[in-house]
Amino acid sequence: MERPYHILYLSSWYPSRIEPSNGNFVQRHAEAAAQRHHVEVLHAIGDIQQKQDFVFDEQNTHGVRVLTVYYRSSPNALINFFRRMSAYRCGFKKMAKPDLVHANIMRQQMLFVLWLKFRLGIPFVVSEHWSAFLPENVFQLSVFQKVVARIISRFASRILPVSKALENGLKINGIKGEFSVVPNVVNTHVFSVDEERKADIVFLHISNLAAVKHSDVIVRNLVKLRHEGYPVKLEIGGDGDIRPLLEQVKELDAGDYINVFPAISQKEVAEKMSHSDCFVLFSDFETQSCVLIESLSSGKPVIAPRVGGIPEFVNNGNGILIARGNEDQLYQAMKRVASKETNFLSARDIRRQVQRFSVPAVSAQLSEIYTSVLQKNTFSK
Repeated sequence: MERPYHILYLSSWYPSRIEPSNGNFVQRHAEAAAQRHHVEVLHAIGDIQQKQDFVFDEQNTHGVRVLTVYYRSSPNALINFFRRMSAYRCGFKKMAKPDLVHANIMRQQMLFVLWLKFRLGIPFVVSEHWSAFLPENVFQLSVFQKVVARIISRFASRILPVSKALENGLKINGIKGEFSVVPNVVNTHVFSVDEERKADIVFLHISNLAAVKHSDVIVRNLVKLRHEGYPVKLEIGGDGDIRPLLEQVKELDAGDYINVFPAISQKEVAEKMSHSDCFVLFSDFETQSCVLIESLSSGKPVIAPRVGGIPEFVNNGNGILIARGNEDQLYQAMKRVASKETNFLSARDIRRQVQRFSVPAVSAQLSEIYTSVLQKNTFSK
């Protein structure tokens, strides 16, 4: 094994007391990298209620030291930018000097990595997770956002999109550099196979319940199947606003077979997956979708739209792909699962298909990239 390096993660998004689940996919990358290297995380985020200029919160989770710097937020975006840069500088003084910075999400917050590169000579790689860069969302980005991303990518030693679709989108948006796809991580020790048979067919949906997820459409189709006599149930919820779903289920008198739940822990997510038969997603777009990978790691097939990076790992053996926004195809796919008219692989074979998303696999991939970048940087000096 190569010698362990000191890696500093910087991210536009990372879990905090302000946004508890935002950027949890970055957290999983950091924890995977920590399997082989010394990893620290520095994150800065504004708090509109805060009186002090800066509040420092340090934690250690799964072998990763995380320093979150909360700064006094302002309604003025420009003031906030400079306060965030100051927060990063103050936080960086409390960190060990890294061999390499691993930046995440090419927004203006990540311009701090350029200061580290040119002032201190620290090279950086940058991971991209933002769905705004997908080809289907090409018109979502402002000129300013594109310029920022192009500046950051120009000086990055490596650009690491989480899917091939996202890589294509970055290139369409004028991002140039050396690319390596590094997927999201799933903890295969938490998500395991349970092949117990149940009388009812249980569908599952977990997300942030944003409008683009169309969770109400999933509910409507489940009710339709139930009215047609299929023994189906639905577990649906997440870390968004569950009140509209609760009202919908009440209006449809579906409380006996549809359970709406709030935000739950990863362990509880794994339990729900082990007790389900199929995960359902009906999003407008996804860069990759961690939750689909978690379902497959549990040996459970999925129904998902043919968008973003999803077709790169969902196939006829482990799921059903449907057209984006096509509610009839969603219904027909759910009906096939409910009537058991599918030819999915066994649960264990489904799980084997997603081993490349496991902690050991992604940890090894990240380590190879870090070593290559740092060796190249050493030779070029």
